[in-house]
Amino acid sequence: MLADGRIFYSGGHFSNRNEPIPGWLDLTTNTFTPISSLPPDFDLDSRDQCSSVLLPPAQDQKVMIISGGSPATPSVFIADLSVSNPVYQAANSLHTGRMHLNAVILPDRTVFVCGGSRIAEDPATAENRPEIYDSSTGVWTLIEQSASVIRLYHSIKEHSQTCKGRE
Repeated sequence: MLADGRIFYSGGHFSNRNEPIPGWLDLTTNTFTPISSLPPDFDLDSRDQCSSVLLPPAQDQKVMIISGGSPATPSVFIADLSVSNPVYQAANSLHTGRMHLNAVILPDRTVFVCGGSRIAEDPATAENRPEIYDSSTGVWTLIEQSASVIRLYHSIKEHSQTCKGRE
């Protein structure tokens, strides 16, 4: 929610092409206003199964949309919602594109991204190495320590691992 009470829709979606472009929902007037323009490389269709976070500090009202799509794009964009006519600006990309990723703000104000895969529910393209974004430098750091369990659909273990030994 923005400081003025409107709700921002980042543009992330599930499997539908031609989703509404990012914008604001004004609950007092029940109107939706799309963002004025998207960068050519934003590719709304590549925001399928992406992740979005409100970057800290929340008072700065900057929203990050991360990766998504199948095959997944590594691209990342940030919109500064505190300005009168915000637009998405390209940020440094992830090292690896992911769909079904998880993103969480850590206590030190970095963004931790983990899980997901480059192609839908494909364990062969799963990414087990997390990445951390430092908003003060704009740099993503790929963590070399890998998770021991494949996490595809937003942290759910890959099916064949879950059912192993139960046949």
